[in-house]
Amino acid sequence: MPKRKKGNPPLWSVPRIRDPRYPGWTVRVTELKGGGTLYAVYMKEGKQRMASLRRTRSDLGRTAKAQEQGARALALDIIAALAESNNGGAVEPAETGEAMTLDRLADLYEKHGLHGVGASYRRDQVAKVRRIAAFLGGDRPVVSLCRSDIRKFEEHRLKEGVRRSTVHGDLDALKIACNWATEHKGADGQTLLDRNPLAKVRVVRDTPRRPWATAERYQQLKSVACKLPPAFGCVLYLAWGTGRRISAILGLRWQDVILETSKEAPHGSIRWYAGRATNNKVHEQIIPMSRLARQTLERYRVQCPGIGSGWMFPAPRYHSKPLDAHVLGRWLRKAEELAELRHEPGGGWHMFRRGWATKVKHLPLKDLSAVGGWPREVFRQHGIKYVPSERTKSDIYKELLAPINAARVELLDLPVLTAQLVGLERRVARGGKDSIDHPPHGRDDVVNAAGGALICALPYQGARGAKKPVLWDCR
Repeated sequence: MPKRKKGNPPLWSVPRIRDPRYPGWTVRVTELKGGGTLYAVYMKEGKQRMASLRRTRSDLGRTAKAQEQGARALALDIIAALAESNNGGAVEPAETGEAMTLDRLADLYEKHGLHGVGASYRRDQVAKVRRIAAFLGGDRPVVSLCRSDIRKFEEHRLKEGVRRSTVHGDLDALKIACNWATEHKGADGQTLLDRNPLAKVRVVRDTPRRPWATAERYQQLKSVACKLPPAFGCVLYLAWGTGRRISAILGLRWQDVILETSKEAPHGSIRWYAGRATNNKVHEQIIPMSRLARQTLERYRVQCPGIGSGWMFPAPRYHSKPLDAHVLGRWLRKAEELAELRHEPGGGWHMFRRGWATKVKHLPLKDLSAVGGWPREVFRQHGIKYVPSERTKSDIYKELLAPINAARVELLDLPVLTAQLVGLERRVARGGKDSIDHPPHGRDDVVNAAGGALICALPYQGARGAKKPVLWDCR
């Protein structure tokens, strides 16, 4: 659909027009040009379709209400035509007189519940529901399903050698079909199911395998590093000793190694991510290095000399390019074979980063932040002194509740701030300690910053001791 030019008036449209007789179809009536021909826009087989109504907005009536009613009438005719063509000319509304069995649920779901999706998705979803129906029995009432039935099917599929993620896909398809049945209405206006019997049944999912490197594994690989190119031994130590991503290590240049010592860096420093675009994972920072790291780099520099902007780990054939991560991965597999170590699925070079995190997880959070250089180093580049807060965000939210209820603080009417504030959830851990955090897949960055600023500003009072409302501008 062509974009509207800046300054032009908004296009007239009537969105989300539905017909309860034919669920699954949604039509929007809109004009592509101000005052021009009206079009009906809808989804069919996973793609957006458009049909001309051969009428303009003025043809539907003089008032806005008459125009909207006319657009809805045209859209309902199109929905009926689409439903008839999709079902071969015969529309069969769902019936509710019979007991809802698994076979009947699969038939109705295939006929009425998958409009507007792709053919492959329709085929796969119906096949998954029918697969469960074949195991539990097609004449099994849907309302009688329970947790034990799901566990029996899961055990049966796992014995067949099917991956657990595939089993979860089958069970999710059945839950989606049951949810649809609780909303779809038949000819008598009643839903197919009063409730979803699987709503509270949780599918146990496997935790992704994330192996980490142990000190013993590192020593065994280090003992065979001499049989591989010199770059392998240096990268191996940097991955184990610094916990950096392999992309950060391969992106180092010789000018990023700062050999000058200072009180904060008695053995020198390394400038990470120099000249790279900044995001939430990548930001330029200068981190002190250890004595062993300096010795490793000095020994490697004797074996592979380099200066200035040259790559610390150049490609074997083209020194103007950095070493490819795939080549380094092959070297790691070769070292594992020489050390007679079994290759860990899901391991690779990232397992050394996990190993570093495992061996330093007992350190205080402030020390780990200093090692990572974030965000103190970034603020320092702009002349701002960064001091970590002594409160956790749960403590901030708890202290902020009373001032908000007592109207001692005033927040700006920002949609993001309001949405994050009302979306906070209180949870109780196993030890009985309360925790306040954002919901799963949510965010609380704005309300966290606003709450921290308000808590810090609350102790300040007026000239006569009367506490005044604090206005915090987060724009």
